[in-house]
Amino acid sequence: MIISCNTNSLNKAIQTVQRAIISKPSTPIFSGIHVIATDNKLEIQAMDLNMAISCTIDAEISEPGEIVVSAKHFADLIRKLPAESLTISKNEEKHSIKVSSGKSEYQLFLMNEDDYPKFPTFDADRTIALDDSMIKELIKKTIFSCSTDEARPLFTGILVEAKDGKITFLQLPEGTYELRVRKYVTRGPFPEITMQITVRPPWYNTVWAYLIYVALIWFAIQEGLRYHLRNLRKKEQEKLEAERQAELQRLQQMKSEMLETELQNKNNELTLQTTALVKRNEAIQALLEELDKQKETLGDRYPNKLYTRLRSLIESTLNDQADWVQFETYFNSAHQNFMDRLRQQYADITAGDLRICCLLRMNLSTKEIASLMNVSVRAIELRRYRLRKRLALDGDTNLVDFLMNY
Repeated sequence: MIISCNTNSLNKAIQTVQRAIISKPSTPIFSGIHVIATDNKLEIQAMDLNMAISCTIDAEISEPGEIVVSAKHFADLIRKLPAESLTISKNEEKHSIKVSSGKSEYQLFLMNEDDYPKFPTFDADRTIALDDSMIKELIKKTIFSCSTDEARPLFTGILVEAKDGKITFLQLPEGTYELRVRKYVTRGPFPEITMQITVRPPWYNTVWAYLIYVALIWFAIQEGLRYHLRNLRKKEQEKLEAERQAELQRLQQMKSEMLETELQNKNNELTLQTTALVKRNEAIQALLEELDKQKETLGDRYPNKLYTRLRSLIESTLNDQADWVQFETYFNSAHQNFMDRLRQQYADITAGDLRICCLLRMNLSTKEIASLMNVSVRAIELRRYRLRKRLALDGDTNLVDFLMNY
């Protein structure tokens, strides 16, 4: 691209379009000026997201083209050029331009013109032609009412609308406004109309709405309190139930320990009583043996009447059933009605067999059982054999283990 033009014309065009460039653009490309050279016309463009300005001047185009150059640097350079005309040529390899004016030459690096957005075009059906002084006066008379709040950009502008003689306001906040309308004519006085406009608040911003809000908040607080109280009661009930269960478990454990202690005491007492019976019977049997030896030694010198009476007394002591009744009472108490359960399951079992079962459950030896029952060891072995038959035990089953686990 190679162009030549008047320095002052280019400077004025740059100053005009530069108003569309803000100090801190959202996109870096908007900080540049778009220059398009074609058909002996030089078009200067600048834009941002809200405004676009284009200005065209006459120029001598030797080679058409387009560039995008930094607005600040380009404007400062053109404003300080000494000569009335200048020449701009583009270097594609260095991606820069050379500005020549008189004897001075300057070089500026370019921005990528492909990134520059397309300039908006306008195809208006209706146009309004106004004198520049009149439009300035209209803006001056109305700009004071524009909002300065950037949070509502809509109200920072000036509305220009002409439609069927009606004025429409959209999205006005609630409150009271004063509208002044002045009509400008080419001749005669400028009539002015003043009226007040009251914008009522929306339904959700009225007194009734606030009362409903308060009621809803009060209801929510009440429900929250009820929910909290229900949770507290539930937790309290769960705590009481847990304490009750713990107390029941503690009582049950104490009861079990007491029963276990009582059972152990009964077992100890039964063991002591059985041991005493065994020792007593052994002592009485020793007395009988000694009595028989003395009779054999003395012969007729020991009267038969005295011998027979003494032996009958000793044998009646050995066969005293009161000791067995007391033994059975203690045994049933300590072994959970062991004898009653045997009677129920085995109907043909005898009283002697029950006594042998009880003594075997206590893990007494055959000799100790024979001493307690005042019989021989051989007799106890025979009775054990018959007991296995009555209980219907096979040969692999141990009689003592069966009775201890029964």
